Amino acid sequence: MKKENSFKKRKNLIIVISIIIFLLIFVLIFRQPITLLLNSYEWEASKLQSSANNSKWSCLACSDNGKFVIATIYGGYIYISYDDGKEWIENSNVGKKYWISATCSSSGKYIYLIEEGGFLYRSSSYGKRFEPITSTGIRLFKSITTSNDGRVVYAAVSGEYGGYIYKSKDYGENFEELKNSGIKRWKNIQTSKDGRVLVAISEDGYFVYSKDGGSESLSIKVSADDTVLTDVSLIDDGKLAVISESTGYLYLFDIYLDKMKKLNETKDNWSCVYISSRTKRIIATDLHNYIYISNSLDNENILWEKKSYDSLSYIKDICCSEDLSLIYLIEENGYIAYSNDFSNNFVKLQNVGIRYFRGVDCSADGCTVTAVISYDSIYISTDYAKSWKRNDNLEMNDWSSIKLSSDGKNQIATVEDGYVYISFDNGENFKSILYPGKWISSDCSGDFSVIYLADMSGKIYRYSPYADKEKIQQLYKEKSKYWRCVDCSRDGFWAIGGCVMDYFTIYSNYGYSYEEKTYPGKMYFKDAALSADGKVMTIIEFGGHIYTSYDYGKSWKKRYLYDRKYWSSICMSNDGKILGACEYGGYIYFSNDRGKTWVRQESAGKRNWSSICCSDNGSIFYAVAYGNNNVWIGKRK
Repeated sequence: MKKENSFKKRKNLIIVISIIIFLLIFVLIFRQPITLLLNSYEWEASKLQSSANNSKWSCLACSDNGKFVIATIYGGYIYISYDDGKEWIENSNVGKKYWISATCSSSGKYIYLIEEGGFLYRSSSYGKRFEPITSTGIRLFKSITTSNDGRVVYAAVSGEYGGYIYKSKDYGENFEELKNSGIKRWKNIQTSKDGRVLVAISEDGYFVYSKDGGSESLSIKVSADDTVLTDVSLIDDGKLAVISESTGYLYLFDIYLDKMKKLNETKDNWSCVYISSRTKRIIATDLHNYIYISNSLDNENILWEKKSYDSLSYIKDICCSEDLSLIYLIEENGYIAYSNDFSNNFVKLQNVGIRYFRGVDCSADGCTVTAVISYDSIYISTDYAKSWKRNDNLEMNDWSSIKLSSDGKNQIATVEDGYVYISFDNGENFKSILYPGKWISSDCSGDFSVIYLADMSGKIYRYSPYADKEKIQQLYKEKSKYWRCVDCSRDGFWAIGGCVMDYFTIYSNYGYSYEEKTYPGKMYFKDAALSADGKVMTIIEFGGHIYTSYDYGKSWKKRYLYDRKYWSSICMSNDGKILGACEYGGYIYFSNDRGKTWVRQESAGKRNWSSICCSDNGSIFYAVAYGNNNVWIGKRK
């Protein structure tokens, strides 16, 4: 009997040991913490709606390198992309218009638009804000073009009885008529890099060109058999122009020699054409959904590469980078598409109403939530992100951060290349409080009495909005650092500033004292978080690891978390026990043991997460991502 009991004990011991060994092997193989079941959140999306779905696109323009793109909707808003057309930002500050033509300077800083039967519009801020040009009045403008620096602008008028070509030499402030241009039904107009050479085509087969900006000489030519001209493109130095006919040929016209050369032997129904100044190659499209790309015009014989474009509608507009690696086009049925591989493959955009979320924050109870979007505005919710209100009183800015007081009534927001804004009335009204700078990060005490601001050009400030004369003080003047983040404790006594270097700085005594922490190697500290009392601290490295401290920053522990990750944001509960972190191009992670172990949360998906925050007790989290319309809500199960 004793032997039997002894055997059972050994058997049970073996089973227990086997389970332990299995769990250890599981952790070693899959490298997942055992706390998986203890730290789980359910995620849902709160969506900010877009007005760009299923819209009819009308015109395009892009910078020389193709990175900056502007597209318009006929009877809709203006849309801007800053990343090769992958993601787009809506600009609605001038409302919905019937946009018919667009052009921009080589960098994209200056943009000029035409609304059908209305005003010209201009932006001098990379599309952040547009304003009408009223000096020309309301006219039937048809096409617009600008020099590479945006200073010289030409606009052509069309209509039943035709119209003049207008020229501006001062960024669209004043326009004058080119009287010798004649009254034509102008269809398209192009200018050279310096604005001196001008080429324009009309609906009835005329085209004009000038080598002095239309000041004196302006030559008029007529196409063969009065064929309707469809498009024109001009090389940067103004020497060569490509002209297409609706049911005929492509022509290469040497402006300085006054010579015309036919480029194709077989007639075609051409829709649009573009010539690259850098490569001297031509890209043309026809009504049969083919794209033609020529070899260099420096060759004696012009050869064409013919590519099919998969669509039920023909291409009505096109723009390209100077090397033709990036191509954007609009179909007649309204779709917009882009290619980043020299037209080998095109991606159609079904919905461009995606947003560049940069920051999110919530009140102590999680009820009030605010989010900022680059080149858009500030959004606020007072019902746990169920409904949202956009602040329409603010100009479009490159918003970089947003923070709330504990009660959610006060807000501090920063612009990466602009001002710092503050609100004391639940985000209804904001005022600027600091001069323009490279403001990248901010944080505030719970009662909003202490505010910390990081300028990535080298300065960190403490701001006291309730003090006499609204005192602003620069901290740590000894060295200039490329700051990327700043975060403080609930009372503002402790703060952390991180930079793109091998060190970060811990501030105490409301910024009057500091200590520098150094780690070997070049690091990119992206964000930090502190418990309410400042005892628990954490800082993350973009393309690296998470670092934690439990003694007010005296000693630090590196948390490897399997491998290096592109951490973008981190937050923690008041007591420092619960932490949330997100990675750009990855997942959201949680810890319920002060950052010792972490659990990957997959329910919200793999995204370009940019910011995360949580309520005081860590029961509710909010997260936002670049290129997504949603504010994601994580609630403890």
